[in-house]
Amino acid sequence: MKKTMWKWKAVLTLLICMVAVSGNRSGYRVQAEEYTYESKSLKYEIVNDEIEITGYTGSPTDIEIPAQIDTENGKMLPVTSIGDSAFSQSKLTSIDIPDNVESIGNNAFEYCRNLSSITFSSDSRLTSIGDRAFLYCSGLKEIKIPDSVKSIGEYAFCGSGLTSINIPTSMTSIGEEAFRQSGLTSIEIPSSVESIGRAAFATSNNLKSVIISNSVTNIGDNVFDSCQNLESVTFESGSSLKTIGSGAFYNCKSLTSIIIPYGVTSIGNGAFNLCGGLTSIDIPDSVTSMDGAFSGSGLTRVDISSSVIGKGAFSSCYNLTDITILDSVTSIGDSAFGDCRNLSSVQFKFGSSLKTIGSGAFYNCYGLTSIDIPDSVTSIGDSAFAYCRNLSSIQFEPNSRLTSIGKNAFECCNGLTSIDIPSNVTSIGNFAFFDCYGLTSIVIPDSVTSIGSSAFNRCSGLTSIEIPASVTSIGAYAFELCPSLESITIPASVTSIGDSAFHGCSKNLVIYTPSGSTAEKYALDNGIKVGDMNGNQNPTAPGETQSTTPGGTQGTTPTTESQTPAAMGTELQAADVKAEVKVTSDNAVNPTVEYVAGTDKSAKKVTVPNAVTINGVTYQVTSVAPKAFAKNKKLTSVTIGKNVTSIGKDAFKNCTSLKSVTIQSSGLTKIGSGAFSGDKKLTKITIKTTKLTKNSIGKNALKGTSKKLVIKVPKKQVEKYKKYFKGKGNKSVKVTK
Repeated sequence: MKKTMWKWKAVLTLLICMVAVSGNRSGYRVQAEEYTYESKSLKYEIVNDEIEITGYTGSPTDIEIPAQIDTENGKMLPVTSIGDSAFSQSKLTSIDIPDNVESIGNNAFEYCRNLSSITFSSDSRLTSIGDRAFLYCSGLKEIKIPDSVKSIGEYAFCGSGLTSINIPTSMTSIGEEAFRQSGLTSIEIPSSVESIGRAAFATSNNLKSVIISNSVTNIGDNVFDSCQNLESVTFESGSSLKTIGSGAFYNCKSLTSIIIPYGVTSIGNGAFNLCGGLTSIDIPDSVTSMDGAFSGSGLTRVDISSSVIGKGAFSSCYNLTDITILDSVTSIGDSAFGDCRNLSSVQFKFGSSLKTIGSGAFYNCYGLTSIDIPDSVTSIGDSAFAYCRNLSSIQFEPNSRLTSIGKNAFECCNGLTSIDIPSNVTSIGNFAFFDCYGLTSIVIPDSVTSIGSSAFNRCSGLTSIEIPASVTSIGAYAFELCPSLESITIPASVTSIGDSAFHGCSKNLVIYTPSGSTAEKYALDNGIKVGDMNGNQNPTAPGETQSTTPGGTQGTTPTTESQTPAAMGTELQAADVKAEVKVTSDNAVNPTVEYVAGTDKSAKKVTVPNAVTINGVTYQVTSVAPKAFAKNKKLTSVTIGKNVTSIGKDAFKNCTSLKSVTIQSSGLTKIGSGAFSGDKKLTKITIKTTKLTKNSIGKNALKGTSKKLVIKVPKKQVEKYKKYFKGKGNKSVKVTK
């Protein structure tokens, strides 16, 4: 029995030893006893007959680490490492490190702010410098790293005073934030280095020039982030570079030009964001990914040959005026050129391979006056050209393969006077031509099967429309507030016409349609004149004229004399409600205005009324203008009337005292971007409309609002509106019935 127990104890002991050895191989070790080397005031441990310096107890500021130590057990052992935090926060000014030392541990000299001199032996065998080894050694101006070093850890020299550095040819990588916030003025990456870690040189504001060897395959995220004096980046010929990370050159304001090597396939998000001095760039056709890469840069002109122009690639490049898109480009990503306000010329090279123009691709490019869409394009995304206010000409090639026009695609393109939609288009999206008030004619091809909600809403210049026999549905509000529209032909194929499709059109509007059709019934139900398909009108009874009752239901009332509405675009003062308004429809039957601004700047509670009466004319208030109440510090609560269908961009931005908003309109279809942004005290919004969609609620509409914000909505819309409002700038918003 005893013999058996002895055997089991032996086996157990062997297993424990094996685990210990295995642990050592994984970076763990059995705790060693710490000793003190009195003559140098050094603490040390003995590991495998080698010495690691673990601490410093002395007061001298200059120290020379011995190559060997005569230990207490009488052995002379070599010093091979400086342990973690060994000299952390000491008052050292200089240190000599012997050639035996192979590693400097993590945090070894961190916060040694007086350390100005480090000397390594010419025969140094140092191979690694640990994480944060010299973190915030602000007095350290220079150091000669031994040629034997293979790795420099994360944050190794972060915040140091280094003005120059030699990176040895033995190194293959530079750790994350290794030289962040250093005093370096120039850097040359040797041919041994293959990758540069995240933020390795970020915020090194004295850095002016960089030379990157042809061996580097990857520049990590934010490597040169905010190096604001960086003027020159040179890639050696034959570069192996494949990727430039996100934010790699972010906010490098002094960088004026850079040649990206051929072979680069990916340029990360915001890689050159806010490089205001960067006016030109060559992008090789090897690039297949560059989302947000050049947003907010100073580019004035760019030729693009890469296959994909990424999402937001050139957004908010305010100086960009000219683009040439070469025939290798197959797609323009979402918001690719969004908010490039001075963009005036977009040229597609003959033989274009372009297939898709993404959502918001040219959003708010109001310098753009004309564009020719290549015949290869099959889809135009949501809001692709929205708010290109001066766009007056869109040309589609005769063999255009375009099949869909997205939601809000040409919203507020006020300069458009006419457009021929290509013959392959099957759908016109919601709000596609919303508020294109300059549009006087449009040809809808017989390939179209549906016209979306509000597709031509507020196109006040349209006088007549012919709907082809292919169309089966006309969406709600499709031609609402088109006061000049007097004639529309609707075939029997149309079996669905949405609410208020022709609300606010001319009092003389005639719908020409076959007897017994859906359109005829719609016209009769809404008091609209009807004609047959031969152009013969069935007139309204003598002595009557069409009118629109509040809420939009059309009918007939006896003719009476009334004041003439002011011309569209006229700004008026509504004294009774202390407001400035602008006429958006001068239709004699149903004139409308936009609420531009309140005139009582001291008012704390404001109501946007259902209607205003000025000079004897009653105008419905149908919209709140962009920035109508922006920066009003007095405003605490707002009630928005029943006839408002849209709230403009930044309408209530930075109303820092605003606490509650009640929107009484059941027909509200749009809340503009930034509408309530910066309203830090806003805790309650009440909404009655069921007509909002995810895309009709603008970007950052709720950004900067209170974390306690509650939005009360109709019961049936709670789940939908939770999704719609969550992505609009306030992650804490609560949506309830």
